[in-house]
Amino acid sequence: MTEEQLLAEKEKTEWIRTIYYWKRAHLKDYEVTPEHDEKIVAYFNANQLPLTYESLDKAFVALKAQGETFVTVPPEIDEFLAYPLPKYMPDIRTKGDINRVPHEDYKKFMTGKHKVAWQARVNFIQNRPVRGR
Repeated sequence: MTEEQLLAEKEKTEWIRTIYYWKRAHLKDYEVTPEHDEKIVAYFNANQLPLTYESLDKAFVALKAQGETFVTVPPEIDEFLAYPLPKYMPDIRTKGDINRVPHEDYKKFMTGKHKVAWQARVNFIQNRPVRGR
């Protein structure tokens, strides 16, 4: 290997290390995917940036300012799937729903065949934190 080849290999290795440290520093706001990496590379190519940590930050901030996102938002999960109810029971989801269940029905559900499912759903609703607070 010639000295030029060794220097080129050293630069490549240092760049890979720089990318690794940058991605490690951005674990919460940069999801590593080929699509996200391509956005950064395209910005580097379009703006002829030097291969530095600071350039990675500059590209990332500029792309985010343009509206690019680098974190995939998971789909909304129906939290009630963990507490299924039989079809004959009302689909309660709020404390208000619980209060609207007729007293006699509520007593039957609390002591009947599917009391564990009903109690689990009621306990979940009554003990979950209020959103937006």
